[in-house]
Amino acid sequence: MRPIDTLLRSLDIVEDEAYLERKLKDNGRFAARLYLFGAFLGLSLWGWDYVTDPIGAKRTWTLRLFFLVLAVIPLLFKKIESRRLLTICVVGLTLMTEIVYLLILNRLEGGMVYGLAGFMFYMMVPSLAFVAFSFLSGLIYILLAALLPHLLAMTGIVPGFSHLHYAVLIWPAAILSVLIEYTHTQEYRRRYTLERKLETLSQVDALSGLCNRRCFFQKLEEEVARSRRTDLPLSILMVDIDRFKAINDRYGHPVGDRVIQRLATVMKGSSRRIDTVARVGGEEFALLLPGTDLVAAVEAGERIRSAVACSELVTDRGERIAYTISVGAARWHTREKPSQCYNRADRALYLAKKGGRNRVVSLQA
Repeated sequence: MRPIDTLLRSLDIVEDEAYLERKLKDNGRFAARLYLFGAFLGLSLWGWDYVTDPIGAKRTWTLRLFFLVLAVIPLLFKKIESRRLLTICVVGLTLMTEIVYLLILNRLEGGMVYGLAGFMFYMMVPSLAFVAFSFLSGLIYILLAALLPHLLAMTGIVPGFSHLHYAVLIWPAAILSVLIEYTHTQEYRRRYTLERKLETLSQVDALSGLCNRRCFFQKLEEEVARSRRTDLPLSILMVDIDRFKAINDRYGHPVGDRVIQRLATVMKGSSRRIDTVARVGGEEFALLLPGTDLVAAVEAGERIRSAVACSELVTDRGERIAYTISVGAARWHTREKPSQCYNRADRALYLAKKGGRNRVVSLQA
């Protein structure tokens, strides 16, 4: 494990890909607007240049125009899909404006005295705009932003820079900024964890552990959109336990629940990782099969039907319960809505029931 990973874990900061994508999605718009505001703020502060040194201000207005580069950042949030590349661009452009600001102070009489407080803005950035990015990227930015004026002054680019005055003012602000970002990261993590738990509760069937009806239809919409883009087939299986009411009446609802759980296990074990298995009703299940035509869907239904027919459930009293399922299959076609394909698979299931149960029936569009 890298030392930086060890440090983050010791601080109880765990930021996986899903977390960081969600963080960017939740806070990206706010950060983009903040940078847009920063662009015009940096430009308008030419008025401060003029008040500080009217003569020197004539040599800073071209540098002030450079702050308009911050107005490009909102476009980057929309155009750049790679989060890492976006982070690098945002950090780089922000630090470039800090260099420009240092050059502005160097052109103003007394600028290195009166303008040091302006570097506070660069300490405020991570606690505001960097809420959209990882804690590590914010920490790196803070260190670079705080060190940059020191490094440039040491090269002789900005003579007259007071390292001591700058350090006394900015480094405490940098430490405070790190603490603020750390606190925000911890609070956002708690919120994210709670939201994920609520999302799971709202999309998972408690008895079977499968996707519930709401979750299934969300997945159906997503897979239909994917099939439209890729022109790949998409099929649905509807599965119903035969004579389930008789099982409940004879053995009791706890045994009926075990039958449902057993079928869920069989269907999950017979499906691929890209498939979606859902419990959409009392004893009714659905299986979403991306990239699968109707012939292959029927074969998948037969595998599940056969696996169930060949198995038995043993109750706590040693009773052996054999049960069967009926399956309806349908393939989605580009001219129809997702619900139409679902309804057609449901009609196929009805025909399987009507035709004697324990069989797979398919319906063309």
